[in-house]
Amino acid sequence: MPTSVRERVYVYASKTPSDPEEYERAGLDPDDLPTGVLEGSVEIAGCSGEPGGYRWKLRAPERLTTPIAPKARPRPVWFRPFP
Repeated sequence: MPTSVRERVYVYASKTPSDPEEYERAGLDPDDLPTGVLEGSVEIAGCSGEPGGYRWKLRAPERLTTPIAPKARPRPVWFRPFP
């Protein structure tokens, strides 16, 4: 999806792993990865593309020392985990 956001955002590890074949291709086991937590943050520096093929330009990723479970249930794409 396109976005006009140009700031630091949280990176959330979904509670439900996506397509198992994607993990297989990447050589990962979904059971070995964190779920349902904030893992870190990244800056959104830009967005380009067209419907069905948008690309976000990301920079300056930062991993949290300890993942944080959000207090509120995440909403699709953007949410505020802290009151």
